[in-house]
Amino acid sequence: MRQAPLYSIQAARLAQEPGRAPRSLDYDDDYFNPSAGLAEARHVFLQGVGLDDLLAMRLEAGANPLCIAETGFGTGLNFLATLHAWRTRRDQGQSVPRLDYVSLEGRPLTLAQCQAAWAPWTDELAQEISALSLVLPPVCPGYHLVTLEGGLVRLLLLYGQAEQVLPEADFQADAWYMDGFTPSRNTDLWSAQVFTQVGRLSAPGARLATFSAARLVKDGLAGIGADWQIRPGFEGKRHCLRAVLAGRAGQGQRPWPERITLVGAGLAGAAAARCLQQAGHKGVAVIEAEDAPARHASGNPAGLVEPRLSHALAPEIELQRLAFIHAALAYDRDGAFMAPRGMLKVARDAATAAKMEKWLASGLLPPDWMEAAGPGQLWFATSGAVCPPEQVRAWLADVAIRTSQRWCPAAFEAAPGEAQVLTTGALSRLALSAEQDLSMGAALGANKGQLVARISDERLPRFVSKSGYLLDDGQRWIAGSSFQRFDLDWQQREALWQTRAWALEDPAETQILRQRLAEIEPGLEALDWRFERAALRSVTRDRNPVLGRLPAGKGAGWIFAGLGSRGLSLAPLLSHELRADLLGQMHVLPRRLRALLNPLRFGGQI
Repeated sequence: MRQAPLYSIQAARLAQEPGRAPRSLDYDDDYFNPSAGLAEARHVFLQGVGLDDLLAMRLEAGANPLCIAETGFGTGLNFLATLHAWRTRRDQGQSVPRLDYVSLEGRPLTLAQCQAAWAPWTDELAQEISALSLVLPPVCPGYHLVTLEGGLVRLLLLYGQAEQVLPEADFQADAWYMDGFTPSRNTDLWSAQVFTQVGRLSAPGARLATFSAARLVKDGLAGIGADWQIRPGFEGKRHCLRAVLAGRAGQGQRPWPERITLVGAGLAGAAAARCLQQAGHKGVAVIEAEDAPARHASGNPAGLVEPRLSHALAPEIELQRLAFIHAALAYDRDGAFMAPRGMLKVARDAATAAKMEKWLASGLLPPDWMEAAGPGQLWFATSGAVCPPEQVRAWLADVAIRTSQRWCPAAFEAAPGEAQVLTTGALSRLALSAEQDLSMGAALGANKGQLVARISDERLPRFVSKSGYLLDDGQRWIAGSSFQRFDLDWQQREALWQTRAWALEDPAETQILRQRLAEIEPGLEALDWRFERAALRSVTRDRNPVLGRLPAGKGAGWIFAGLGSRGLSLAPLLSHELRADLLGQMHVLPRRLRALLNPLRFGGQI
């Protein structure tokens, strides 16, 4: 019997007829005005909150993005209209603020359903539709972050029921589009509990707009201290509402650090630097001990973008899933994936094959992201291989970087107004100050991984993961990676740096890789494989990354490490969470998942 999905969410059920607005079969209501949906969105929501004024005011208020939140993403039409207004202002030569857009949706639509709904505006909203189509996440529960316009616009989609996802959120909205279906048909979305969360998640002076003038809506707005006004409705509707919360816009914004120094130019440091620059911070710099970026684990010539899997409903698996979806969409949009696209995961034994059956039945990923490919085999169409050094160089293209400078607390003590973040992967342990090291212990560790490679003009038909992996970067076949615990004794930091034993070949580990090749396909191990490189992965006791403030001392104030073998998948999303911590902006993960990252979760010990 097929296992009931653990990670699934109920997708929208629609009636879509040519020439009509899509109609929800769950709520028996249209998603927008049947004859003029875009005009309705502009009248009720964009004009209701005074979007043009907000775009101008946010430029005067400071560098933080304009944050707009929405209850009911639906077809995404309100977002497309907002993005179009933002783009039009920019294209006319006017300055625009960065834009964060947060939207809740309990019954997500598929991309195909959305595209059918957008059909009447494929000319007017052509650029916006094209951009959103590339990054719209699959129907999968959780917080999904996507970026548009080179990172100037961020869309955070909260897929799930309002009473479950909103209490876990942390952002400060400058405006709300209170959409969703008619209150009498969707009472859960207009409950007192939801209004309470709207109030909690609103900045002082936030503006709200809604299509409904029902009494329960007026009472809900009044209950959170919003002063509401009646406006003329759109076409057949008599009234709609606008409201303003108490306070002055821009109050309570946290000042940014004047300078942010990232210590380490691997995947974590590069992703963080790119993300902070996209936020508009002008004082981002990177320090790298080697003579160039991506010299350690991030220097591997190829790596797989894949999630950590399990059939159990656990927070760490949810974190991996959300990060994987974010990374896969971003790399696909940017053309970063190598050919051929996709990954075949093969069970190494009967026990693993049984686990894979449970992964498939769990609904962890939708069918077009993970499907059966034969006994003991799963095909991941949206996975694939990326070249980490190329990705690091792309992310650091416009970032100030100082190479051949080993960071240590005595030489690089933080100046007033400076935030220092350790992003040195496994070597973060060697960069900790004495005070921090004594308080945090040895939970931040390292695993050494080796690669072997062979030059070949023949291309692999597909990339395979089975214990290790077999990839192809267009010039050679690459097999890896071994897994060997490596002792990074903090007291021996100078000797470790001088010997660099982590980069030397271990013949026993090379032999293990050959054995794994034989498991992928008998005879592969006999080919002309040569040692390629060795490097350290940063790991923690519970296999979850560390991201956040370090204990007080003379060392760095922050850390972003412990990504293990999932750096390509985790770094893009988690860099936005580091941005939230450093700059006081929108958190992109729910609270329960952010708790997994706390560097002090081991009782003061990493």
